[in-house]
Amino acid sequence: MSQKGQQKIWDEFVWIIFAGVAFVLIITIIFTATTSSPVVEPKSLSLTLEKGTSHTFTFIVRSEDGGKMSNLTLSSFGEVKDWITFDRNRFDAENSTSVRVKVQIPSTAVLRTYTGGIKAETKGGSSSLSLSITVANVSIIPLESRPIFLGDVEVKYTKGSETI
Repeated sequence: MSQKGQQKIWDEFVWIIFAGVAFVLIITIIFTATTSSPVVEPKSLSLTLEKGTSHTFTFIVRSEDGGKMSNLTLSSFGEVKDWITFDRNRFDAENSTSVRVKVQIPSTAVLRTYTGGIKAETKGGSSSLSLSITVANVSIIPLESRPIFLGDVEVKYTKGSETI
């Protein structure tokens, strides 16, 4: 075989090796890209509710490092897991987001304290909110609104004062 033929085969072999290495690098970058770990705030919450009622609250999920959270998945666990629904689930979020949660107490619930929680999870990690729900006979006292007079109030500024 001539030297020109061997050079041509060698050049094609180098390009194949180069393409293979490039492919492996690209796949490695795609599949090892990290996503931020979530942090749930508050860390714990206690509720007292009546049988057959519902309650809605909001909690914050923020990124631990200020980055984007990809495929953020929310789930409930423990004795209260079937009572909890989220306004959204399995989503991407930037630095932080708020999530609305609805707790529906069944009318068949026994009067006692139930425990469980909410877990926020990404490929980067997870964080949870501990939840304690006391099912009790709660009577709500309606409050009447009435004005409260404070009298004279003095407001002071850095450049003077004023009496209201």
